[in-house]
Amino acid sequence: MAKDMSTSEIGLLRDLVVQTHDAAEESSSTDCADRWTRLNDLEPTRPTVWVNEEPWAELRVEFADELLVRTTDPFLRSVEWNLRVQLFRWRHYRADMVVQDVLPCPAAVQLGDIGVAVDEALVRKEGQEVGSHGYRRTIRSIEDVERIQTPDVHFDPDETERRFRLLSEIAAGAMDVEARGISNQWFALWDRLIQNLGVEEAMIDLIEHADLVHAAVARMRDGWLKRLRQLESMGLLATNHANERVGSGGYAYSKDLPAPGFTPDRVRPRDQWGCGNAQIFAGVSPAMHEEFSLQYERPWLEQFGLVYYGCCEQLHDRMHIPESIPRLRKVSASPWSDKARMRELCRGRYVVSLKPSPAPLAEDSFDIEHAEAALRSDLDALAGTNVEVILKDVSTLRGSGDRLFDWVAMAMRVVREYGI
Repeated sequence: MAKDMSTSEIGLLRDLVVQTHDAAEESSSTDCADRWTRLNDLEPTRPTVWVNEEPWAELRVEFADELLVRTTDPFLRSVEWNLRVQLFRWRHYRADMVVQDVLPCPAAVQLGDIGVAVDEALVRKEGQEVGSHGYRRTIRSIEDVERIQTPDVHFDPDETERRFRLLSEIAAGAMDVEARGISNQWFALWDRLIQNLGVEEAMIDLIEHADLVHAAVARMRDGWLKRLRQLESMGLLATNHANERVGSGGYAYSKDLPAPGFTPDRVRPRDQWGCGNAQIFAGVSPAMHEEFSLQYERPWLEQFGLVYYGCCEQLHDRMHIPESIPRLRKVSASPWSDKARMRELCRGRYVVSLKPSPAPLAEDSFDIEHAEAALRSDLDALAGTNVEVILKDVSTLRGSGDRLFDWVAMAMRVVREYGI
């Protein structure tokens, strides 16, 4: 027995591994993965349904027996949590989520920040994970911009080996353990930059201090590109065209990855999905979106074999912008998007990542009929388009997990009426 684990922890984690293995065997994971592959490769299939970003603080109270983490080692706690989440979803709201019969072992890699401190005020209700953020400006001049650094890469081979040894002992004979490097990087320059500029101040700067903004975005982009090249040269990248989330959407299954010339021991960015967004730009013009965001995102995005673009920003009025991204495959359709326009622009060309509003789940009373009508309206507007339905940003269920379970059951019933 590894000295890092007690007998009880080994037994607890092994039981979760066995339960996950049994769920993978019981499920139609192969059929589900095939459906995601057809979707992402723009072949005919019905819309898929995927759930993420649940209000776990609430659910841990209501379903403590299923979601309470009991191990003590920090790494094993993360493994236990991921297993519990996967099993919880499997038991209560399966949707089109895949239970994969493999235990991933992430490499011990820490990715540093840009080196400029964030001065933040956070307001959050007790028992809630979602809060309101206020940012006090820390970049005011070109001298401040010059303090932006290339984010560091810290790799610990000893800790990586320890992790693999622990999981191999836990899963022996029940499930294969798979070593994993960095498979996804959330590339959102503006998500990070507004933490140093402030939201309102950043919008004003686009007009009054454009040179400062251009300098800051360019320097951040260049730093991330240097870090990407470092990860590739260190052999720390991993493929992500299977049971992985891409961008703010769903699974990344595709037969179009990895790219020609792929070798498993040296994954390149072009063997991966990449992603980008500028969700803070929902209120700016398409011309500003191109000038201050996409022209800087494009050199990053063009490194990858397939690309997902967008999050909360609407794209129906600026599809000419993401269309300039090489190998773009998925685009986000936020609750504020014109779905009929997205259908016109995307059918046969891109997967539409439909984000239904989670607001009905947070209201005083849950109106499932209203939620169903809204989903049907969106799917009707997107008819003939490859669509994934992504329920995300669920900040509260008002203490009732049944709301989530009922929504997913409704969504699965509805999508089976659309497509193959």
